[in-house]
Amino acid sequence: GGGSGGGGGSGGYGGGISAHGLRNALHRALKESSAALDPLASRVELNPRTPPDLPPGTNLDTAFSEHSALMVDFIEGAYRLEWPVSLLLPDVARAQLAAAQRSLLRVRHAGLALQEAHGRVHEAGNVDNRGASTGGAGERGRAARALSLRRLRRLSLL
Repeated sequence: GGGSGGGGGSGGYGGGISAHGLRNALHRALKESSAALDPLASRVELNPRTPPDLPPGTNLDTAFSEHSALMVDFIEGAYRLEWPVSLLLPDVARAQLAAAQRSLLRVRHAGLALQEAHGRVHEAGNVDNRGASTGGAGERGRAARALSLRRLRRLSLL
C-alpha cells in the first residue's frame, strides 16, 4: 500500500521498515534516549505488536511506514512494576487505556502532518505571515496567493 496503510506492500513515501528492523530501532532509541540513564530504564520495553484486526497469516516482516498514523498500532510499550498492576487495573481496563493512547498518538501524528502541509502551502504560494506576496508581481503573484489561501482554508477545515 501507499503511505496511509498500516502494513502490506512497500512503506510508501520513502520506504518502510521490517518488524525485525522496527524492534532494533525501538531498542536503539531507548538506549540512546535520556531514559537510558535512569536506574529503572531496564523496566521499559518497546516491541512490535500485531494489531488484533490483522488478517490471519499476515507476515510480521511486512514493511511499515513511519508516515502512517496507523504505525502506532504496531508498537507496544510496557513498564514492568515490582507488583502486579492487575491489582489496580484489570486487563480490560489496561487494554482500553492502551487503545486510547494509540488514538491520541494517531491524532498527534495527523496534527503534525497538517502542520507540515500548512507550511508547504505557505512555501508553495510564497506567502509570508501577513498574507502578502513576497515574490512574483502582478496577476501571477495574485493568483499564487489566492491559490495558497484557498489551500490554507481547506486545510483549516480538516
